[in-house]
Amino acid sequence: MVVEFTPGEDDYALTPEECDELLDLERRSATDGTFAQSSVKVKRPAMTGVEHVAERLYRAAEAANNEHWNLDVSGVRGVGINVYEVHDFIPKHFDLFNTWGLDMTDKVSAVAMLTDPNEYDGGVLKFPDVASPCVTVPKTRGTVIVFPAFVVHEVSRITRGRRVIANVALHGEPWR
Repeated sequence: MVVEFTPGEDDYALTPEECDELLDLERRSATDGTFAQSSVKVKRPAMTGVEHVAERLYRAAEAANNEHWNLDVSGVRGVGINVYEVHDFIPKHFDLFNTWGLDMTDKVSAVAMLTDPNEYDGGVLKFPDVASPCVTVPKTRGTVIVFPAFVVHEVSRITRGRRVIANVALHGEPWR
């Protein structure tokens, strides 16, 4: 199951101003690496000055988990920002990472769409194994998508422009 928080309808979606704050932070932040099996840039900036946006993303992930999955989580991984440019994509994968040197495993993932969808083509977040036909999610700016970290997903190739998203994960003890 994939949970969608829609701008103008849900308190957990981001406002245009919050999207702008994170995009400004992205522009000022160094690239920390690239996503495995692709050239998508990964940034892990300090959230100084935008803690309220990070908190909204954390609350979205917690609300979806509490209502739909009740996975055993004990904390949150900081906000990451991914930057997709022309030809970038992310192949099928899941998010069961032991990230940032923590002795924890990601259990719930949340992705916020920061870029206006008119600024790029492609870059569709897809969940190919959730249902037939494949589940795709809206690219509407401010939309927050939450899903269990073990759900396979991918992002289609960018053919024009630049796509920027923010992501967080709730983590917990390793799966048993």
